[in-house]
This record gives sequence, structure tokens and C-alpha cells, in this order.
Amino acid sequence: MIEASIGAVPGLLAAFAVLWAMSAAVVALVTRSRDRPVLLPVLAAGAVCGIVTITLMPGMAGAAGESACDTGWSLAQAAGSSSAWLNVALFIPAPLLLTMLFKRPLTVAGCSVAACWMIEMAQATVVAGRSCSVTDSVMNTAGALIGTLAGWALVRTWRRPVWKDFATSAAVLGVSAVVLVVWVRSADLGAYDEPAQHARQRTMEKQADNADAWITEAARDMFGPNAEYEGSEYDKAEGLITATTSLGQITGRWPDKTLVAAAVNDNEAEPGDLTHEQAVQVGKRFAEQWFPEQIHGARLTTDILAADTGNRAMHQLTYRRYGDGVMMPMRLDLTVTSAGRLLGFTADPVTDPVMPRSKVTQAGLADVVRKHSGSDPVASVLLAQKVSGQWRPVWMVGVQGEDESDVFIDAVTGDLVTPDV
Repeated sequence: MIEASIGAVPGLLAAFAVLWAMSAAVVALVTRSRDRPVLLPVLAAGAVCGIVTITLMPGMAGAAGESACDTGWSLAQAAGSSSAWLNVALFIPAPLLLTMLFKRPLTVAGCSVAACWMIEMAQATVVAGRSCSVTDSVMNTAGALIGTLAGWALVRTWRRPVWKDFATSAAVLGVSAVVLVVWVRSADLGAYDEPAQHARQRTMEKQADNADAWITEAARDMFGPNAEYEGSEYDKAEGLITATTSLGQITGRWPDKTLVAAAVNDNEAEPGDLTHEQAVQVGKRFAEQWFPEQIHGARLTTDILAADTGNRAMHQLTYRRYGDGVMMPMRLDLTVTSAGRLLGFTADPVTDPVMPRSKVTQAGLADVVRKHSGSDPVASVLLAQKVSGQWRPVWMVGVQGEDESDVFIDAVTGDLVTPDV
């Protein structure tokens, strides 16, 4: 971490050496002129110079005056960060030595705390390549207070009168607070929350891992243990996650955890000995495991596709749910081979919508259709459809004529409508 800091600030050691040498010379001259020991003042000057060079020398991260500050704070993140503990360590020596030198711990603490926050503002508004962080300020302050307490514990004396120490500390903190408020307002600091960003990133990564585990399990059930998992792709905008295997693909909605489609690469039915009823049971087991809520109360119909192929036939399962005679938008279709292999499924797990009751009955539908189309209805089914964004009971009616198209009749009003796509 120290090597990384040195590398990020060119000339750091040289600048520190020059600054300390200059300040040490001045401090030594003043101290000797007063016939006092030189070592402690020179060491204190070195500790202060270390803080100045490390925190206020321009870095390589950008231009000065970007006026942005990380206002987030996370104790757990700070406690686990070596950089945060380095900030604590950096601010311990100077207050410790200054407390031992002046024997005014409150004044030293007040000045040190004020310096911690002033430094962060300078990094945000003045120093190029630096950034402001509440976490850094808190950890720097902690280091300053630890250093002050350690210095006072070593000397165990307090320069008299004590009230002057209290008054000086309070004055420094009060003036610093006013300066900081004015500085922050004039700088118009932008704010961001890095700990929260990290927390969101960790949450997203965890969700991605959970989504991958879920879709992988579904792929294993769909394609069997012999399928080689090749990876998954998550489309956050659509909320879809797709797993690709050597045998096919499967897609589901995340975080809803509802499957929507799957298909094998080889959709040719292989020979098998299962009867239609046995093949249906294979499909039902899969549906009951992965679509329990969707198929609850649904009507199951089955069919044999390509029955003339004998033991290569495919078996279709169709789940539909009805409410007051209206076919709900929920859909589930599965195809199983006579060998018990799932060829694929499509699902539309829509919750049953709340709609007004139908008023146009099957018996009265013919007159309504003739009124709108001039033709007789051939076949009809009552569906839940969205019309202008609202769920409605709608008759889908096939009509006679050269152009055998469908017409849609609102089952409440009897009006001709066009369902939303």
C-alpha cells in the first residue's frame, strides 16, 4: 500500500525530504535560541511534513477543482480496508509528538481534527489528482485523537492553566467549522456514495451468482446430466437470464424466478417405449416442479404430435387457466418424446388479471359479429386481452368470407376492438 501511494504521487519522497530539511533547520534554530532540546521539535516537524506531502501533493488521478466528495461511510468497509488503516497510522505521530512537546492535548486535538477536514476540502477543490472522502476524514480524525491520547499518556502532564487549553481548542474547532461551511457552499461540492456503490455492486454480483445457480439447475432438469454447461447471459434490461448447454438453451425471468422458454438443439424425436400417458407424466413432473403457481387451477389438455411415426411420436401438454369462462393469459406448452426427453417448452406466467364480467354471451355473439363485419362467425373463443393497456374479456371470432380473418369483440361493450400487440 505504501509503495502504491509513493508510485501514485511522483516525487513524494524527494518532496518530503526537502520540506523536512527546510522546516527542521528553522525549528532547530528557534529551539536552540531558547536553549531547549532539538530532537523532539525536529521529529514533530517531520511528522507534520509527512502529512503535508502525502495528502496535499498533486496526484495523477485528474485535474484540480473537480469539487466532488465521497460522502458515504461504512464502518465495516473502513475496518476491512488497509488504506483506511494507513490513514489512521499517518495521523498518529504528529499529534503524539506535538502533545509531548507543548503539553496541551486539547489544543493539539482540536488543531489536528480541524486539519483532517481542511485537508479533505483542499483535496476536493484545490489539489490536482486528489479526491475528498468522509471515510478518510473519519479515519484521519481517529488517528489524530489516538496520537493525542498516546502523547498525553506518555507525558502525563498538562500545561497550566487548563482552561486556556479548552478555550483554544474550542476556538480552533469553531472557526474551522465556519470556514468549512463557507468553503463547502462556495465550492458547490458534488456528492457520491462509494460505500453504497460497493454495496450495490456486491448485491448485483450475489444476485448474478444466484441467478446463474438457479438457471443452471433448471438446465440440468431440462436437458439432463449429460448436458455440458457452457455459461449464462443476463439481460438486465429485459430481466431475462439464458443458460446455454451443449444440448440446448433455457431462458427464465430473474429475479422473478420463472422460466419462459427452452428448446433442444436436436428436436427430432428418438424412438422410445413410453405410452402417451407415461410421456404426459414426465411433462407433468417438470411442470409441477418449475411452474407450481402457474399451473395451479389450470386445465391440462394433451395431444400426440406426429402419431403416425409410431414410437417416434411427440406428446404435447397444454396448460390453460379459465376464470368465469374467460381464458386467462397464462400459457404453458411442453413437448415430450416417447423416450421421455423434454424437447422444449414455452411459458407466459402472467398473473390472472381482474376484469369486468362479460355481457356478450356465446348465444348473442353472432348478431354482434354480423353487425360489425357482415359475416357469420365460424369459431370463437373468449380470451383475456389487453386493449389500450387495460385487461378486457374479448371474443376472438373467426368469420366467413374469402379473407378468413379474425375479429375481436369486447365482451362487455360489444364493440369491435384491436388488442394490444
